[in-house]
Amino acid sequence: MVKGLILMGGKSTRMGNDKAFVIWRGKTLLQHAMDNLHELTSDIHLSVNAHQFLALSHQFKCIEDLHPDKGPMGGILSGLETLQKDLLVVAVDMPESDTLRIERLIQNTSRVSAFRNSDENWEPLPSFWPVSVTSRLKSHVMNNELSLSSFLNIHGRAVTIETNTSSFRNMNSPTDLS
Repeated sequence: MVKGLILMGGKSTRMGNDKAFVIWRGKTLLQHAMDNLHELTSDIHLSVNAHQFLALSHQFKCIEDLHPDKGPMGGILSGLETLQKDLLVVAVDMPESDTLRIERLIQNTSRVSAFRNSDENWEPLPSFWPVSVTSRLKSHVMNNELSLSSFLNIHGRAVTIETNTSSFRNMNSPTDLS
């Protein structure tokens, strides 16, 4: 069974406080992310920084970032190393991702599955990460090659998006919430 991983260990500097607990349309961004994954897996983990781990590990299944300051790739690598299972990865700040779209990513493949838009650009999150890419991902992270899109250019499998959609919109600042 695939496990879910919600990336939320960032600094949230543009938002001004932890994005996970910002309210949007009546729920926290974390609750939106959990709802989006819950129909696909009941085994959901949070990829968190050290401060979040202390605050949240009593309430949620948390994976403390083993590779701090390495961005989303460090969080994904931490999840793969800790759980040693395939991961369906979403970002906490993308509440409009929908379950049906995310489900299309789950593949029996040795490549990362992610969406590619009509301009042929990667939409790296949400994405499906088979545990078999762990060593390749670790090599990139250890060499400070931290671009998800660059990693996907080599190790990705594109799932085509029929249209450009708000599913990939990030909530980075208070103005994004309106």
